[in-house]
Amino acid sequence: EMLDSESKQPATSNDWEEVMNRDILLKRIEFGDQLLPSASMGTIVTCDIIGYFLDEVEPVQLNVEPNTTDLAAKKANNVPFERVENERFKVGEGDAFPALELAIRHSRVGDRFLLRCNHRFAFGYNGRDSTIPPNMDLEYDVTIVSHLRENEIDLNFVRAQIDALLRLNSGKFNIPLPENLDDEINTNHDRWSAFEDLSFRKEAGNRWFKYKDFQRAARAYSKGTKIADDYFKSIDKYQNSKSELVKMGEDGQMQINPHYNVEQDQTTSKDDDRDLVIFLTYVACLNNLAACYLEMNESLKARDMCIKVLEIDPYNLKALFRAAKSSLALHNYEESEVCIQQLLQLDPDNKAAKIEAMKIKKAKKEYNHRSKEISKSIANKLFASSTLKNSNNSNHDRKSVTEGPENVTKTEEEEVQQDKKSLKSSQESKQTDEKESKGQVDVMNSIEIATNTGRKTSFVFLLATSLVVLVLSLVIAVFIAYQK
Repeated sequence: EMLDSESKQPATSNDWEEVMNRDILLKRIEFGDQLLPSASMGTIVTCDIIGYFLDEVEPVQLNVEPNTTDLAAKKANNVPFERVENERFKVGEGDAFPALELAIRHSRVGDRFLLRCNHRFAFGYNGRDSTIPPNMDLEYDVTIVSHLRENEIDLNFVRAQIDALLRLNSGKFNIPLPENLDDEINTNHDRWSAFEDLSFRKEAGNRWFKYKDFQRAARAYSKGTKIADDYFKSIDKYQNSKSELVKMGEDGQMQINPHYNVEQDQTTSKDDDRDLVIFLTYVACLNNLAACYLEMNESLKARDMCIKVLEIDPYNLKALFRAAKSSLALHNYEESEVCIQQLLQLDPDNKAAKIEAMKIKKAKKEYNHRSKEISKSIANKLFASSTLKNSNNSNHDRKSVTEGPENVTKTEEEEVQQDKKSLKSSQESKQTDEKESKGQVDVMNSIEIATNTGRKTSFVFLLATSLVVLVLSLVIAVFIAYQK
């Protein structure tokens, strides 16, 4: 059987069904219980998958040289590049890559099939981390283990998630667990349904984050935070738990309070109740969402997610660290310093925080140095412009003064010639003045004639207009009298 063997024999092409032309092919090996309903939108499908390469692995397709040899060897020996058990995908949420999403949509529990797909319907032109090279066509061996309908709760999954939270937050919170989880779920179905849905979204986000597909990871985490927001809103919980670390800015946006003191924070601590498991998963999704935005260089969105966490959990180390990083990327050095100082106050031995503090200090120093250099450059340009203007005025005055003495050095012959030229110019100027004077007289006469003519025309026009108005007034008066 293929599930128990590391190698496989290629399937015959005449047994393959076309799911989407020749880009997605499916070959059924085993059929599940036909009496059971097939999967539909919203169904959570749990399956075992084994992946194989269909194309040769070229060395240039991978960034890491050691992995190239390993993957090429797996392809040559028909060895799977991955083997995963109990992988969960929610139909319609985009948890699986497109070809697998289409294949599991109408599956039944117990089905087993081979799935071949073009790279465009797998992991595309980018590949998947260091496991799958770019532009790689794939074949998967898929076995459907179980279906979980909407509003159904998987007790084993819920228990596993609670155990993981207990391990992660050991000694920090008291998470009381019900003695009988079945009875608790029946009594508080909404709570545990919200917790399960939120945990599924977090799990899907973690998977895409591991694959370095940060956009899909962010989409999964965002859906998880909405599930928690809706649940908390429905029970009116944690809505008014605002930390003193975060305050409303002048622009109406939430921002880090630069005067915050962790020792004086009077934020009410979270209740030690069973909603805490939802709260902790919610905070984890927000923190992971901030990490996605940082990876995508969307620093403002990352900062907003950190602020959401710090509003309700001001002692969250991850949120403080990522808030410092995002604020630094936004050149908000004051906020960045506040966050990293609070983090070091809570965890003085945090190596990553110490490195980040050094980065912030260096960036702030460089920023101040650049600001001084820019100010100095602007001042020098203004001073140089003013000096040049004064220098031009001074040169003009100096030229006027020095022209006289230079003319004194001319010879007598040049002076005679100059006098003749001056006399001739004077005579020509006189003739020109006479002509201009005569021309001015003619122009003045013309203007006077035109003015008199214009006055006469204006008088006639006004007289005619007055007569017309008078006649119209008489006609209107006669008409009104006749009407009466």
